[in-house]
Amino acid sequence: MRVMLVSPNQEFLPDPVSPIGLSYLAAALREAGHEVALLDLCFSPDLESSIQEGLRAFPPEIIGLSIRNVDNTAYPFTVSYIEPLRRVVDLLRRFSPAPILVGGSGFTIMPEELLGLLDLEMGIVGEGEGSMVRFLAQGATDGVPGLICRKGDQFQITPPSPLLNIDALPLPARDLLDVATYLREGGVCNIQSKRGCVFQCIYCTYPLINGGRVRLRDPEKVVAEMEGLQRDYGIGHFFFVDDVFNYPPQHAQAICEQIIARGLRISWTCYAHPGYLSPPLVELMARAGCKNLEFGTDSGSPLVLSALKKNFGPQQIREASSSCHRLGIQFCHSLILGGPGEDRATLQETFELMEEVDPTAVIAMIGVRVYPHTALAQALVREGLFHPAEIAHPPRFYLSPALGDEVIDLVVAHAGRCRSWIVPGCHINYSVRLQQFCRRGKLGPIWGYMRNLRGRGRGVGSAGGERRKVGEG
Repeated sequence: MRVMLVSPNQEFLPDPVSPIGLSYLAAALREAGHEVALLDLCFSPDLESSIQEGLRAFPPEIIGLSIRNVDNTAYPFTVSYIEPLRRVVDLLRRFSPAPILVGGSGFTIMPEELLGLLDLEMGIVGEGEGSMVRFLAQGATDGVPGLICRKGDQFQITPPSPLLNIDALPLPARDLLDVATYLREGGVCNIQSKRGCVFQCIYCTYPLINGGRVRLRDPEKVVAEMEGLQRDYGIGHFFFVDDVFNYPPQHAQAICEQIIARGLRISWTCYAHPGYLSPPLVELMARAGCKNLEFGTDSGSPLVLSALKKNFGPQQIREASSSCHRLGIQFCHSLILGGPGEDRATLQETFELMEEVDPTAVIAMIGVRVYPHTALAQALVREGLFHPAEIAHPPRFYLSPALGDEVIDLVVAHAGRCRSWIVPGCHINYSVRLQQFCRRGKLGPIWGYMRNLRGRGRGVGSAGGERRKVGEG
């Protein structure tokens, strides 16, 4: 069957992101004998022309639409992607009679809502590699794991299949992507070494998307893929898209040992957990080429960390930061400010801890984006603060009653004194123009270059109208 996979994501902040999930799906479909094309709209200056030309060159029998994100998760200047997605759906329907099957991480978070909002009839919740292959093979909807169908206001869903053995999946079909442009504009090549997350942060959707059990790829296969990408595409910097790279620590260690044993001269970035970053492990990571670490720290207050169900405290944040300083690894702490338990005192604890550990950058999100089916959403519904139908769209955020919107002024005032702070929801050090100025052919995450800026605070990159999204040229 002729299958057209479509990636509608056009978000450029903080960087354009290569659709690795869709390229995994393309590879699985190819392996099953289907003819596959991938229409990636990320760099398209004219959506209508790109979609029309893509469908004319490859008339599909079915279209697979992948939704990565539904909004930018930033408060108070929140951008919803629903209207841009509607435009993509309308254009696909205008230029092709093929049925549309929707999926992706964003869809998995709120499938019923998105089918209704986008006026679509069917989609796949969870991992699509096995389910879409089965759907195409049997030519009917009955019994396809994870398939959800809409008829009017009613939904019929088949429970998702057991989680896939990701070691058995074929390598992503990167030949269908513009790897060179992603490397130039985004500075990295995405790589995946595991799926799933065992941690229980109350707001997080990762366990909903990838499962609550960690499934590991063979470290030798992971590094062999990296070696092949360096050979075939000249890639020198990688980003591990794993929810947490250094858990379990033994798996991270094995990957580093493989990189060293193969003599790969590469650099890489990953998401890291501060509680599982022992001095020997971080030293090994540095030897293997790790240049940047991103910590999902959230807060510097023990009270708030506990309320968010984080399983580490300020001392582990200090120790992890100290290890990075000692080994010359750039590191970023991502914060969520104004969440459960937050008040002026806890906010000040976070400000002081960040000053103490002195990261390369701080990315501060204000408020907690409430997504359906998370522990936070369930608690807010039980308490009568949110109605279930109000959570998905438009984007809803939780702010601590002790602060409310006052947290915005407090964060902006502090960020204005700190050159390395990035506040996406207030456009502080966050714009396409600033990103392009900092990137200029450099590799690695864009926050790694924040300290080189001469400007400070709101004066740098305060460009609220520059966000590029689907539907804008």
